[in-house]
Amino acid sequence: MRIITLLFLFISTISFSQNYILKGKVKNASTGEGVAFATVKVEALSMGATTDFDGNYSLSLKAGQYLLKIECFGYQTATVTVSVEQDMKYDFKLVEQVNELEEVVIETEPLDANVTKVEMSVEKLDIEEVKKMPAFLGEVDVIRSIQLLPGVSTVGEGATGFNVRGGNVDQNLILLDGAPIYSSSHLFGFFSIFNSDAVKDLTLYKGGIPAQFGGRLSSVLEINQSEGNNERISLKGGIGIVASRLTVGGPMKKGASKGTWQISGRRSYADLFLKLSPDSSINSNIAYFYDLNAKATYKLNEKNKLFLSGYYGKDVFKFGDAFGFSWGNATTTARWQHTFSDSLYANTSLVYSNYGYNLGVPSGENEFKWTSQIQNVNLNSDFQWIYSSVSSFKFGLQLNSYFFNPAKIEPGPENTTFNAFELDKERAYQPDLYASHELKLNKKISMEYGMRYSSFYKMGQENVYLYKEGVPQYDSTVVDTLNFKSGEVVKSYHNLEPRLGIKVGIDSTSSIKVSYNRMNQYVHLISNTTSAVPFDVWRSSGYYIEPARVDQYVVGYFKNYKDNMFETSVEVYYKQLTNLVDYKNGADLIFNKNLEADLLKGKGRAYGLELMVRKKRGDFTGWFSYTLSKTERKVAGNTPEETINGGDWYAANYDKRHNLTLVLAYELTKRWSVSANFTYSQGRPITVADGKAVYSGITYPTYTSRNNSRVPNYHRLDFGATLQGKHNDEHRWKSSWVFSIYNVYARRNAFSVYSKTVDQATSTVQDYQLSILGTFVPAVTYNFEF
Repeated sequence: MRIITLLFLFISTISFSQNYILKGKVKNASTGEGVAFATVKVEALSMGATTDFDGNYSLSLKAGQYLLKIECFGYQTATVTVSVEQDMKYDFKLVEQVNELEEVVIETEPLDANVTKVEMSVEKLDIEEVKKMPAFLGEVDVIRSIQLLPGVSTVGEGATGFNVRGGNVDQNLILLDGAPIYSSSHLFGFFSIFNSDAVKDLTLYKGGIPAQFGGRLSSVLEINQSEGNNERISLKGGIGIVASRLTVGGPMKKGASKGTWQISGRRSYADLFLKLSPDSSINSNIAYFYDLNAKATYKLNEKNKLFLSGYYGKDVFKFGDAFGFSWGNATTTARWQHTFSDSLYANTSLVYSNYGYNLGVPSGENEFKWTSQIQNVNLNSDFQWIYSSVSSFKFGLQLNSYFFNPAKIEPGPENTTFNAFELDKERAYQPDLYASHELKLNKKISMEYGMRYSSFYKMGQENVYLYKEGVPQYDSTVVDTLNFKSGEVVKSYHNLEPRLGIKVGIDSTSSIKVSYNRMNQYVHLISNTTSAVPFDVWRSSGYYIEPARVDQYVVGYFKNYKDNMFETSVEVYYKQLTNLVDYKNGADLIFNKNLEADLLKGKGRAYGLELMVRKKRGDFTGWFSYTLSKTERKVAGNTPEETINGGDWYAANYDKRHNLTLVLAYELTKRWSVSANFTYSQGRPITVADGKAVYSGITYPTYTSRNNSRVPNYHRLDFGATLQGKHNDEHRWKSSWVFSIYNVYARRNAFSVYSKTVDQATSTVQDYQLSILGTFVPAVTYNFEF
């Protein structure tokens, strides 16, 4: 902490020569959309700038004439001579580079960003790169694509979310145009909620997380929606065996660069085939999901631009009159981008996010409805001040509000089995401040350091139970109750979160980087299952649940070869976690007014090594990655009986010691391209019966230790092929056929293993393996664009 403070004081004393600001935007010449991560270089000075997500750049230069070089993968390199005599604005347009397939391939990364930039443990993917990968049932999937990156894993098919460097699924902050997403899956994890036609790019921060992000322990996944075509009306979509999608967009006003709009929709149609069945028990069932994405931009003037985007998606399942359930996300983001001066600009956002689900019996004597919900309303003001070509600042204020409705049950009029039930609603506020400074000390050494001040206020109305000390917490051991009125603060937390990153260049093609960050998490997914399901409950920190914390240290070596065609990296990380939420064996987490009585507090540690080799240009592209890691937990209870595994360290549910992935794409001919993914990982930990007990003449399996075994090792091969239509410059219509096979050699990968008594006479207990997908899954999709 003292080091960070001294650095701020030291940097504030440095004086810089008076420079002029050259700023502007790098645009796609055909669509007018900003080009993210393009480089604007002044080669004579060996300096430059990288554009942000909106295509904006800024350079600080002395008066004079400069030759600027603008480049980005997938675009033709442009060179422009600019005379700088005062602060000025200059926009560039890059022409898409068309290969022999007449297909545009855009790679949104500077050529040597992995070596020259301070940031590390960051993975950026353009959606066009994601679309090259073999698709499960024809649906291009953002979440499945990042699971092929080093340090990222999942517990298996049908699992929602993803795990990053030993973190649980709720420790990932997923942002869609700045709006938090609480469930990223459709169909219980088989598909993600992100329509590939509506997504522009994505960035995954695994470590060295910038100060503007907070609230989660493991990662930040930042996804940006496409803004639409600024030149003309465009149409694109796809027809698959599971779902179809359609996207339409264009300029606000033809011939005027005032703004853009785009609307995307996607829907599955398994329920339509069910209705064709003559069996009433089948055709009355409902099973589908849908998404709706929308985004609009409007330029008020040279200094002000507005962005409005939203998402709404839902899964719906109904089994006749027997049972039904649904879940979904809804988000809205309104952003105002304002330029104060040539070196200072701001983004102010108002964000709404809602995630909820319901399930129950729709009618009859067993009719009931169970609902749960979490809502956010956030107001963020983020500023960037480019002091000079070697010094820039970011700072801001973020005000987050939470509303939790953990569980509510409403029985039908004929239901006499149980009464209406509702857990107390929860409200909380999280105001945060942050500041960071990026400084280039010289040509080899750069650093970025910052501080985030996070606070959290759990608010009433709430009743807090006090328990007798030294004994297990049950209803019977409650000794008093604290009553907090509406508007009263039940509990508050205040934390400082320092961030530091340093890059030391070895030569023009290699560098060493180190980073440190501390994060606190104030909201928790309450689930004692291996894989989170859509019906798990989110709860806030409060009187008993403390915010979880992580301190992460990373060291990495980065090296490029053959004019940046090949990227290689080695990263070693160590994470120390405290105040992790864990559960007593047999805990009741759903309808429990005394939830804290079933919760335990634990600590964790995760460490590992990540290797990656990546080829980014040419007919043959892809990457190889390998992760060696270990993730452990240690949980002490209020009594020895509640302590997990005797208080010893044990493997976390998602610990996978070895994880290897291979992602390949190859352009065979002018019209044919192929791709393949292979993944291998050690089986995840599970708890199996290590004994048996007989009660009333019936034998039951018993469990005395947690995560005492593992499922068999996981491996899978996927294959894809794309056939482009016969395109020519005279026709705007473009099409392609995409063929894919998921799990080519039909591997029966185990999701879990469970124990069952198979012979009461001999008290024989046997283990059974559960596989979600035990065969290969072929698919075909027709894509079009106009």
